[in-house]
Amino acid sequence: MNNVTVIVPIYNIEHYVMGMLRDLHNQTYASATFLLIDDGSTDRTGLKIKNFLKIIQDSRFQYYFKEHGGVSDARNFGLDLTTSKYVIFLDGDDRICPTLVESYVFSIENSESDIEFFKLEKYKIERGNVIFPEESQLVYPDYKSDEILRQKNILNMLVKSEIYGHSVAYISRTCLWERIRFPKQYYLLEDLYALFNLIGEHRQIVGKVNNISKCYYISRPDSVIHSMSWSDLYETIVVQKKIRDDFLSDKNHIKRMNALILRTRLGHLIKAKKELNYNQKKRVMRLIVKESMTMNLTLRTRIFILLSCLLRTKES
Repeated sequence: MNNVTVIVPIYNIEHYVMGMLRDLHNQTYASATFLLIDDGSTDRTGLKIKNFLKIIQDSRFQYYFKEHGGVSDARNFGLDLTTSKYVIFLDGDDRICPTLVESYVFSIENSESDIEFFKLEKYKIERGNVIFPEESQLVYPDYKSDEILRQKNILNMLVKSEIYGHSVAYISRTCLWERIRFPKQYYLLEDLYALFNLIGEHRQIVGKVNNISKCYYISRPDSVIHSMSWSDLYETIVVQKKIRDDFLSDKNHIKRMNALILRTRLGHLIKAKKELNYNQKKRVMRLIVKESMTMNLTLRTRIFILLSCLLRTKES
């Protein structure tokens, strides 16, 4: 039995998939299984994968084609097939170092933790296929790097956005996922919801953060995150509230999640400034203020929300 399984959901990425395939083939770690879960691609993605696998003859690869069900369904399909000790999730359009799998496995075995989080380097594609570094990078606080984290510590870092929900940013023991799956009803923040669920399910979980970077998270202009509608933006709030209500009981954690929800709302107001008329903007502002009054927030956060809304409306 292989020591680690890498699950890669894939859907209609014919222009990007070859990069990930080559990166997986170049992995230095031998005791691995690479599950390529094609979620019903309708372009030439599947053909490219099959041709590549026929040429390289790398026994670590397994390719599955399934009916389209979304990224969560594809990851869950891979989890159902996983029998290894550890599991890693990657995206089919990202790029990784040749030593990613080896480094992830070595680190989690060396620390004897259940889950280990890693730094991501974030890039965006602009001006055709030119790749630029993102302004904001996923970096963990140095003071946490050598610290063993318990359940409460990990939840605290999640609600403070010191750990992000990106499924590509960690390796975990497969046994943690025995009763946990990604939520198929959401297609935004589904990875964050699954991570909160995972951490909340295991009271004795031991985690660690690591500031080494082996994964390059590529943000494409045609990705879901860059083409969000108002209903998509609303879903992010729905998922954040669901996380708060389902997995958080500590009062400080709930306060921080409420603040995160309202920061997301302010992001909506910024989008509203560009796309909505004055009366529509006012309605969004009133909704934010109303929510802030019903949430358990610090006075400083309430003042910040009110001032931000007033300033945004004045700018309009």
